[in-house]
Order: sequence, then C-alpha cells, then structure tokens
Amino acid sequence: REVEDPPFPRFSHAMRALKTSIDTAGHLRQGRCLAVTSLAPKEGKTTIAANLARLFALAGSKTLLVDGDLRKPRKGGAAVAQTGRGLLDALASAALLQEVVIADERIPLYILPAANEAPLPNSSDYLGSDQMRQVLEHAREIYQTIIIDLPAMRAAPDARAISPLVDSFIVVSEWGQTPIDNLRDALDDIAATQANVLGVLINKVDVGAVRRLGESGATYYIQ
Repeated sequence: REVEDPPFPRFSHAMRALKTSIDTAGHLRQGRCLAVTSLAPKEGKTTIAANLARLFALAGSKTLLVDGDLRKPRKGGAAVAQTGRGLLDALASAALLQEVVIADERIPLYILPAANEAPLPNSSDYLGSDQMRQVLEHAREIYQTIIIDLPAMRAAPDARAISPLVDSFIVVSEWGQTPIDNLRDALDDIAATQANVLGVLINKVDVGAVRRLGESGATYYIQ
C-alpha cells in the first residue's frame, strides 16, 4: 500500500555528513543494518531515523525503516499509520516480511510498522530473538539499507538485546539536556556488547556554541 507523507524535509549538512560516514564505513556489508537509539525519550531519535531513511531512499538505496519500539506503539512517526500488521507478524514468519511492509512508491522507501496494539514490556526478548535474526537476514537479501528505530536506552534494554544482529548504532542526544556522563555510560554499555557505534548525533544544538567549541569528526550536529 502507498504511504501518504508530507513533503520531504530539507536535509541538513549534519544529516548528509552522517549518511556519507555510513556510505564509507568499511565494516558495513551489503544490506547494512543500522540501529538508531537515544539515551532518553523525546531526544529526536524517531525523526532522525525517518529522515535518514528518506535520505538514503532519495539517493536510490532501497531502504527499509523498521519501527522497533514495541514498548510504545504509535500512530505516526517512523512507522506512519498502524496497519494492523507489521513486525510482530514478520517475527511469526520471516516470509511474511514483504506482505506487511508499507511502500512509498515515489522513492525506494519501505516501512515496517511495529503493529502491536499494546506495549510489550518484554520487547527485548522479541528484538534479541532468533526470529528477529531471521527477519533481518531476510531483509538484508532484499534491501540495501535497513534502519531500525529503537526505544531509548533508559526505557528498555532493547539496544543491548539487538546489538548482535545489527552492524552499527547511531545514538541521538539533545543539546543541553543529555548529561554527558550518562551518555558516556550508555555508549560504554553498547560497547560492552562488542557492537559498533558509528557516531553520536547531537540534536537541537546551539550553533554558536558549537562554533566556539569546535567540532568532532565522530559527532554530528542537527540545529
């Protein structure tokens, strides 16, 4: 079915820099799978995941955007409208994947909603399961880029659970709101699983302060 979306956003320099880093990352294989998370809710990870998926699709990469937040079913955001079918159906049978994705026929963007009607408190069990591995392996055969929108790390252990199944993490933080020590602890927690963190994206930044402080090559800034 066709997605009805607002006009595509204008992508910032930071978003394009992030895409370039992903494109040039040597460890990513065909059917690269990226997980987007944050330390706390409302730091902008879902918007970043959706915009990054659109950016890849507009560049011609066949892209799958997965709503992996089974703890917070939603009617919008990264997964657009709930259709009654989605990730949970694919977990029941990976062969159903193509039947439950939503296609945007303007660009090669495909969306896999969570499709659960109520929050799943044991979401990490689903995301770290062998069934999830099968779904992602099947998706890698079909899509060039897979982006998974995960719950915030403070809300759930889902990032740790899914880490063996993805190639890299992108961690979203909010300028002036995310405590640096807590962010460092969260990154160490991901690193303890031997997962790769591609970069930290700082959302809603004070651009003037960034210019005074200088930029880090491994960090991306969104105004």
